[in-house]
Amino acid sequence: MNCSDAAGRQVGFADIQDLIISRDATVVKDEDSASFYFNYEDTLGGKHQVWFDNVESLQEKYQFASAENLNGIAIWNSDLLDYSDILRAQQETKAMWDTLQH
Repeated sequence: MNCSDAAGRQVGFADIQDLIISRDATVVKDEDSASFYFNYEDTLGGKHQVWFDNVESLQEKYQFASAENLNGIAIWNSDLLDYSDILRAQQETKAMWDTLQH
C-alpha cells in the first residue's frame, strides 16, 4: 500500500534496518523534519530513498509536542514495527514503544 499519492511505498522497520546494513547505507538526519533517510541502489541500478523515524527522531518530535503544549501526537502504522522473535527486532520495537512513555 502506498503511503501517499507520491511514487513511493511503505516499508517495514525491519526491512529498513536490513537495507541499511546490507547496503552499507549512510543514514542522514533531515533537521527540518527531524527525520532520517538514506539512499541506495538496487541490484538493477534503480535508485531509492527511504525516510523513517527511529527512537531519536520520535523523542525529538514528542519533546516538541510537549514543549508546545500540544494535546497529543499521532502514530502512523505502528504495525510496521518488527514484532518477530529476532533479538534485534525485540529491542528496537521495545525502544520505540518506550519512547512514547517519556
